[in-house]
Amino acid sequence: MRERVGNRRGRIYITVLLNTNRYLVTTGLAIILFVLIVAISRLGTTSLRVAMTTDSPVIPVFQAMIIVSATVVALVVTINQLVLAQEIGPLSDQRDRMSGAMEFLRNAEKFLVQRAPRARLVPSGTRRHHDQQRRDAQRRRCGHDQ
Repeated sequence: MRERVGNRRGRIYITVLLNTNRYLVTTGLAIILFVLIVAISRLGTTSLRVAMTTDSPVIPVFQAMIIVSATVVALVVTINQLVLAQEIGPLSDQRDRMSGAMEFLRNAEKFLVQRAPRARLVPSGTRRHHDQQRRDAQRRRCGHDQ
């Protein structure tokens, strides 16, 4: 990738994007933003503290944050829907896949019912219970249980 980028600025950009620790980049950007806000507050005619304590700028700032959050969520959901629609494909393909799966299940059921003895189709817990009842009845008939 670095070989494709000809100029020095592009190489630095690619190096930062691909090789630098993302936590380090995020921390650096946050520090730069903080320093800019403090510098604007100190150099400006109105202190940022005074501007934020009055009622006028606070409400629009948080309104904008809420609107941006809702917009981002809507965009992410839309993009996810587009990706899933591409992955899943048209409904006719889904019907074909589902009918193929159901046909396989029917064939497997027919095969297993033909091959398996009837007694094996009873769940093992129920079969053990019936076997125990049969043994108990035989003992009572033979007189072992007196």
